[in-house]
Amino acid sequence: MVDFELAGNPAWAPALKTGELGVDGVPVTTFAFDITGHGFRDMGCTRQTAVFTNLLKTSVTLTFAGTTPGVGGPVIDDVRIRSCLLVLCPPVS
Repeated sequence: MVDFELAGNPAWAPALKTGELGVDGVPVTTFAFDITGHGFRDMGCTRQTAVFTNLLKTSVTLTFAGTTPGVGGPVIDDVRIRSCLLVLCPPVS
């Protein structure tokens, strides 16, 4: 399981910033953030969570990729990776 803070770069259009989280090169989830009403002083971060399986592996490679056209895309912060037993994961704190 991975969770992270999501916002968007308020300096560039478009207002909707999109991206994708991948695990070992395989897309796991997409995400989007609308910057309307937000700026650099209050970016309006929201917590996002993605669950993936890692059966019999000791490590994986996570990738975050912006899919917004242009130079200003999503902003990712405070990435936390947690190990879970099967589908039993403790709540995010």
